[in-house]
Amino acid sequence: YYILLNTKAVVSTQSTGLVRHQEGEVDAVKVFRFREPDRSLLDRFRETDPGRTVVTEGGPLQENISRNAPLIQHDPIFSASGDVAFNWNNSDNGHRIVLTGGQITATATEHSDKTRGLGNDFRCDPVEEQTLGGGKYAHEASLVGYSNYKQDGGTVLGSYALYVSKDADNFPLPGARLQLIIQVEPKHPSLEL
Repeated sequence: YYILLNTKAVVSTQSTGLVRHQEGEVDAVKVFRFREPDRSLLDRFRETDPGRTVVTEGGPLQENISRNAPLIQHDPIFSASGDVAFNWNNSDNGHRIVLTGGQITATATEHSDKTRGLGNDFRCDPVEEQTLGGGKYAHEASLVGYSNYKQDGGTVLGSYALYVSKDADNFPLPGARLQLIIQVEPKHPSLEL
């Protein structure tokens, strides 16, 4: 089963499902295996110095996108390849979640606004986790709730949810309704995550 992200959760996690939804209906999902399965998300997100931590390996275990998903080519997660990285920083920019095959900066010292992900701030101290622009340059893709990432002057791509699991290797397909806890049967019962 999967549980919706709770940043205070201290349970160890083996896999994560990144889900984009429209008012609770899944329109895109990617499932990944964590490199270090016995760590909590809280521990992973606390690694801001130096940050830029690639937390999954092997690319997505599952990737499904609805034919009706709007503007998928602009989506920072579902238009990108690679593995999941947390706390991607460069110069005075910070990004909580990116994909290594997406638009990201090569070095932490590169001064560029090209990186796209979830939880972005283009004027911050990413190591100290402090915004410097009074939040003016922060743009957020919601991990819980309905604050929406906006692209091109206000086009809503969708809301985002981050689910974690100790034992699942798949997630319900586009069209499924989200809940706090998602029950799934392993696709590969013999696969050890």
